Amino acid sequence: MIRFPPETSAQRVLADERLSLISPSVAALRTELFDAEEEPFRSIEEARAWLEQHRPRDRLPPRRVAELQRQLRELVSDFERLSGSRCHISVRNPTVQLPREGNADVSTVRVTAGSPAARLAEVVERLAEATGFTEHDLIGYVLWGRPIDLPIVLGKRLHSSVDLAGEGSVHRYAVVLEINAKYLTSKQQHRLWSAVADCWGEIVPDRLNETERALLDIVLELIRERNGPPEKPWGREFWQEVLQRSQQQGIVDSRGNPYSDWRAPMMRVRELTKKNVQVEQLLPFPQS
Repeated sequence: MIRFPPETSAQRVLADERLSLISPSVAALRTELFDAEEEPFRSIEEARAWLEQHRPRDRLPPRRVAELQRQLRELVSDFERLSGSRCHISVRNPTVQLPREGNADVSTVRVTAGSPAARLAEVVERLAEATGFTEHDLIGYVLWGRPIDLPIVLGKRLHSSVDLAGEGSVHRYAVVLEINAKYLTSKQQHRLWSAVADCWGEIVPDRLNETERALLDIVLELIRERNGPPEKPWGREFWQEVLQRSQQQGIVDSRGNPYSDWRAPMMRVRELTKKNVQVEQLLPFPQS
């Protein structure tokens, strides 16, 4: 997330406008859960103690859970067969996110489905979707009146992979921006596009130069000859062979010097697998 402070009065007004729009919903939610329109707690500690009361306590035995899952799958299958419609059922415990306080990060508390805390999470999720406020900021606002700012820009790095039967996987990368502001200052615009460039630079593969491609060709050729990658991908034996072949072909490092130690080509390929999406998908080596 890229969060800009409300540097102008217009941006502060926008946040206040959206708060005023949801004030009736917030008051109704507080009344439903706590019988009063005012914030029910004075601090995050009090709010956390209340949420802890609604954590899941008793868990079903694993065998019972497996049996219920089997019955649920059968019911879904029968429904789809009889109705001709697809059915998707999500089974999970609702969660409540508490905002940052001091140096602490956003924390997540699992709560029991059907509990007052679960009802809080349900309504807050809708309010966040409607306004652009984050869910954890809204939780603080509802429970103890914590001051809230509207995130001016929300940036996300997305990666989705879809497996195609017999044809490998299709990978998709994207940067998505949500701008919650009537306008941005020039300083904010500069920060915004710098952040977009940084994020996109991590996603789009760098172009390989001829030396890097030649080194990768040696690695791939050796993998094919051995019918698969080595048991120890970053071990010495495999990369000594890579070193020998690179010396025979006159491959040099980024400074123009021939590789003289097996660790040098290994570290270069390892770096490429971390930074280049195409290489990461090409080589069956771990990144860490």
